[in-house]
Amino acid sequence: MIIPQANASQLMLRADVVAAVRDGRFAVHAVTHVDEAIQLLTGIEAGQVQTGGEYPNDSINGRVWAALDHFDKQGLPRTMARMMRRSNHERLG
Repeated sequence: MIIPQANASQLMLRADVVAAVRDGRFAVHAVTHVDEAIQLLTGIEAGQVQTGGEYPNDSINGRVWAALDHFDKQGLPRTMARMMRRSNHERLG
């Protein structure tokens, strides 16, 4: 189970679920950012934006970036690709 870190203190679990967590049969992961959840779900690094505004090629975000770049070059959907680029540059600023 993946939950927002902000909600962790309000989490209420049944006794059997608590026992399953204790026995290693179930896990609860509290995350602060969607990138943490992506990594937990896929086992692949989400990737941090680099100085040039791009992500490592082998990361999830790098793969998404490459797909958006491909769509942009194809002329599909240009607005989404531009929004992502703008967002990355704002994160660097």
